[in-house]
Amino acid sequence: MADDKIISPLIKNNQVACQYALPVESIESAVSAADKQFPYNPNGSLMDIAGICDPTGRVFGLMPHPEAFNHFTNHPDWSSLKEKIKRGEMDAASQPVTGIRIFENAVEYFF
Repeated sequence: MADDKIISPLIKNNQVACQYALPVESIESAVSAADKQFPYNPNGSLMDIAGICDPTGRVFGLMPHPEAFNHFTNHPDWSSLKEKIKRGEMDAASQPVTGIRIFENAVEYFF
């Protein structure tokens, strides 16, 4: 949470790096950013801001912590995934660890 004198310069200086978004099928029916509520804006951030950077673009702060999703049990729906694994409908070892992918992409970009 921050007041407009903090948020406005972030937007003006292109320091808002990520914003929560609606699923494609919901975009046409949305009339304003105020429509983005849970689960599409899980923490209720102003202007749906999920990540910001410093003026240089080298320091990046992100909330929803993709680094936390490094095992299927860290997924928000892990309990239903666990049940599917128990029933043999999916294999835990083959589940993608999608949260860490953002960091792999950054490293691949620079190297």
